[in-house]
Amino acid sequence: MQESATRVRKPAPRHVSYRVAQGLCSLKERLTGKPPLEVEALEKIARRDMGGAEFADVSFREPLSILLRSLNETARLNPIGRIAASTRLRQILVNRLSLERAWGGPHPLPNAAMPALKRPIYVLGLPRTGTTLLLNLLAADSRGRHLRYWESLTPVVAAGVKKGGDSKTLRQKLAVQQVQRTNLLAPNLEGIHKIEPLGPEECLWLLQNTMLSYSFPLMWNIPEYTEWLNRRSEADWESAYRYYLATLRLIQNDMPGDHWVLKCPLHTPRLATIARLVPEACFIQTYRNVGEVVASMCSLAHETQRISSDHVDHANVGRSTVQTLASWASDEATGEANLSRRVLNIHYKALVSQPLSTMRIIYDHFQLPWTQDTEDAMRKWLNDNPQRKHGNHRYSLDDFGLTSDEVMASCQSYHAAEQQLLKLV
Repeated sequence: MQESATRVRKPAPRHVSYRVAQGLCSLKERLTGKPPLEVEALEKIARRDMGGAEFADVSFREPLSILLRSLNETARLNPIGRIAASTRLRQILVNRLSLERAWGGPHPLPNAAMPALKRPIYVLGLPRTGTTLLLNLLAADSRGRHLRYWESLTPVVAAGVKKGGDSKTLRQKLAVQQVQRTNLLAPNLEGIHKIEPLGPEECLWLLQNTMLSYSFPLMWNIPEYTEWLNRRSEADWESAYRYYLATLRLIQNDMPGDHWVLKCPLHTPRLATIARLVPEACFIQTYRNVGEVVASMCSLAHETQRISSDHVDHANVGRSTVQTLASWASDEATGEANLSRRVLNIHYKALVSQPLSTMRIIYDHFQLPWTQDTEDAMRKWLNDNPQRKHGNHRYSLDDFGLTSDEVMASCQSYHAAEQQLLKLV
């Protein structure tokens, strides 16, 4: 480890658009003060945005306070990072107030009193294992109801919408603006994970509303919050997932479809939780060489954190990423126990080299109707979105002070399962 750490690469120079934005944010801070990163101030702004509504459920305060303490003490946020963090956390609180209004109370209704989800097909697997490709192919089938980025980001209403106003249009506009800002600040991200603001996207943003989400450590260096998250019990996670699933049920009322198409690598450690809460759910798990997974995930985490901080340590990104993914990899390798045909494992190489054949296997396994229209829609998406359309994504374990041997040693069960699956490709 000592030897490999010396090869950690230096950060690439900032894009000119980022430097301009940084200067403008610094000027804004000098003129108006730093954006609030404390619970009371964020709550006050969110309540104002929602017309003075009060929070009925304040269970979010503990994780939010720990997250904010980590942001203030260890994340080393720059002006862009402070504004982005304050804006996102305020939106989460607005989402929670909006959901309470929609539910008519502090908590979602009991599952028995709410419409059942339309047979969710979940795409799971460690990050960077082809889950986005698989999501887009499944979403090409018009009979599937996929979650769009704009409704994941703002699931109910946008702050400031007057009674009778068109909330949907504003939510879409805000999502487009969010993606444009991110691409401006971090041009390299498009080559790693392309987001279509009006297209299919993962459930990451819905999970953030629960305040229990590993997406926050991906965005910021917040070890105290990460450690707190690692200590959560199954009861804590079940409560969070009931909240998330109730949100999906609200969104489901907006659009027809025979089944849900949902994807988020963050669900992978909680496969058994979802399976218990949603008996009709099915799961596709993707596998890939774990060294490639960790290197690619480190690259994504570095680019994401670099938007908000000028002090992102490659070696620290490497250590924290391999620790988190090692835990998830163990969960993935054992998560499908006792679920019979509800789980199907797919190797990344099969999906990339034979996408349509792999999709036929998936449809046959879950007894979904395969038609010529389905195949044509998927083929069109593949033709319109060739691999590396948005640029090459280059990454290496060496860049983050890691070696292949230590990664393999940390993820032995996952590696063994992946190798068995690879033999079938």
